[in-house]
Amino acid sequence: MDEAAKEVFKGKFIVLTVMLNIIILCFAMGAFILFRFAPSSTFGLWIGVILLVVGRSLRCCSGSCITGQRSGCMNNRSARILC
Repeated sequence: MDEAAKEVFKGKFIVLTVMLNIIILCFAMGAFILFRFAPSSTFGLWIGVILLVVGRSLRCCSGSCITGQRSGCMNNRSARILC
């Protein structure tokens, strides 16, 4: 593996690591907020749902960043910006 390929791999690895951490945090915080705050207020319900939707949309495009394939939800323009 030459130096240019190592740098590209390192950059993609860092991006995917950060995205994975964000996805895990979104799902964990969304589930916690839904179980803790949703029964008492609609505000907690909306925050929990928004966090779950953000986690789902990031999870959908995280695999295509390293492979370079644009399939599934990567067909829209806003998701391509992330990768």
